[in-house]
Amino acid sequence: MRKTVFLLLAILLALPVGAHLDGGVDTPVGAFIIDFGYSPAPIIAGEPALLSFNLVNASEEVVSPGSAWVRIANEDVVFAGTFAARADHIVFTYTFPAPGDYEVLVRFPDGPEASFSLRVARQRRTTTIAMGVLLALALLAVIKWGMRKRRSRHKI
Repeated sequence: MRKTVFLLLAILLALPVGAHLDGGVDTPVGAFIIDFGYSPAPIIAGEPALLSFNLVNASEEVVSPGSAWVRIANEDVVFAGTFAARADHIVFTYTFPAPGDYEVLVRFPDGPEASFSLRVARQRRTTTIAMGVLLALALLAVIKWGMRKRRSRHKI
């Protein structure tokens, strides 16, 4: 019984774990590489997405850009803003309002610029984590029922 509970807890704790961005692309521009990353992959309309831009030199060392101007656009939506670098990276969250194809343009001061294509998926009806939690609750209910049944047999 203890092994079952331990296994169940291990599965639940492993569900939301992730350390790296889920998607992205590196684009060479002159003497630099612009590293664009995002999470989750795919990006889902109506849900926050993490967008990250890094500027890397030919020696693959991260260059602190200070700031970057970013433009996100499709046929109906345009967003633009200047972001300050934190720990040598440009990172922010953005919620894409609708599914479809977007162009993400990044421009570094006195440096390179690049454009990236990004496809945003339709909103999901259920999430993987929610399904995992529901499955775990159902499993706990079955275990509890089995324990009660076992106890009632020992009382007779």
